Amino acid sequence: MRHQFINIYSSRPFLIIFVLGVLLLLPSLLFENTLPHFWRTFFHVVGIAFIAVALTAPVSEFFQFKTLSQHMGIVRGALDSGIIHIFQSRVDDRESFQKAIESEFTQTSEICLLGIAFPEVFHHQPLPKPIDEKMFDPNILIKILVLNPDSQAAGKRSEIEIGRGTIYDIQRSIDSFQLFLKERAKLLGIDIKNDSIDGEVIKKIQMEIHQYDFSPIAFMIMTKRTLFLEQYHYGRLSYARPGECIGGRVPIFQYHSHALTFEIMQHHFDYVWTTDSKDITMQLLRNAQNAS
Repeated sequence: MRHQFINIYSSRPFLIIFVLGVLLLLPSLLFENTLPHFWRTFFHVVGIAFIAVALTAPVSEFFQFKTLSQHMGIVRGALDSGIIHIFQSRVDDRESFQKAIESEFTQTSEICLLGIAFPEVFHHQPLPKPIDEKMFDPNILIKILVLNPDSQAAGKRSEIEIGRGTIYDIQRSIDSFQLFLKERAKLLGIDIKNDSIDGEVIKKIQMEIHQYDFSPIAFMIMTKRTLFLEQYHYGRLSYARPGECIGGRVPIFQYHSHALTFEIMQHHFDYVWTTDSKDITMQLLRNAQNAS
């Protein structure tokens, strides 16, 4: 640090301002008795001001540069990692996060969701227009991985949250998915009540829901363009209310599709989808059929 200050104070701008300050101050000292009061005061004040700027500005510049360097390290790391945006959390940055989701939904033809439940995305009726248009559009391919509400993992999370909020939220999400399936079928002219439900119907609807049973590691919303990623955890804040969700309080990272993290999490999604989850799409369609 000492060498950095020496370099700053020996730099040309500092020396020029300092010398100018001394030259302006000297007349007020050397000709104190002969100079008119106005000029004596002028040279004195301006000279001291120049000297003060020369002495203090480099110090301020040094600490600003140091702070900027630290911030630039964060920015550089984010850019190198393919991060587009960092949201403080789903709780504390709810509005901007919601707008970002809606923006991406508007521009995509394929959506993959992985999480425990999705209360922020689907449970507030009416749905925001960009989300509503995609979820009910059978031309948009949607894959959803949701935690099994009857699993030990769901039960453990409910214990930590001191209530059945987790299981309730999962069930609400599943109810929403069933509604989406039913409405997509209706738009395709498929009569849920009378037509047989088979694999060909599901292919046409282009929406599938799988359940997994293990402790989740991440909340994901993935499109062809971007990935929203949040770390799941079992950390319960000391001031959390009984039944309150423990999630949604850590940063969410939004990645470009060319980011390595995007590719890794895409493989993670595909692995869970194909080898470690159960397809409940047919079950939901038949439940909708029986309810009709």
